[in-house]
Amino acid sequence: MDQRTDNERRQDPAPGRESSPAIGEAHKSLAWIERMRRRRRMVLVITALIIAGIVAVVVYWLNTSGYESTDDAFIDARTVSISSQVNAAIVEVPVTDNQLVEPGTVLVRLDDRDYKAQLDQATAQVDQGRANIGNIDAQLTAQQARIDQAEKQSAQAQAALAFAQQ
Repeated sequence: MDQRTDNERRQDPAPGRESSPAIGEAHKSLAWIERMRRRRRMVLVITALIIAGIVAVVVYWLNTSGYESTDDAFIDARTVSISSQVNAAIVEVPVTDNQLVEPGTVLVRLDDRDYKAQLDQATAQVDQGRANIGNIDAQLTAQQARIDQAEKQSAQAQAALAFAQQ
């Protein structure tokens, strides 16, 4: 048997095995490219994972770059107050939150039943006024006829007086 100390190495290889190089001695027979060729599948999997990770980071960055994220934020924008000039119940709001609107865009639809009733009432009052005007015109015509009759009666009385005086 060999009697060696712990820090000595066997220099002769075992039968059927090639010898491993000593500490600090480089593998001269296998370059690093050869070692990679032996582990081709593992190299391809690691390369695919690295590429997929890079693509995932780029896609995430592109999707989130348009959004601000903060815990202590305020919005600096022009606020516009909207007040109605009429009182009515809101039936529909055809715009959504944060939607850009152009001038003239319908913002709300109001219940118009009250206004239709007021319009009908005003139309009825106009028709009644027209009827009153027609009635007054008829009264004026009747009064004018009475005036003509009174003038004729006066002329008749004047003629009777002149006859009586003669």
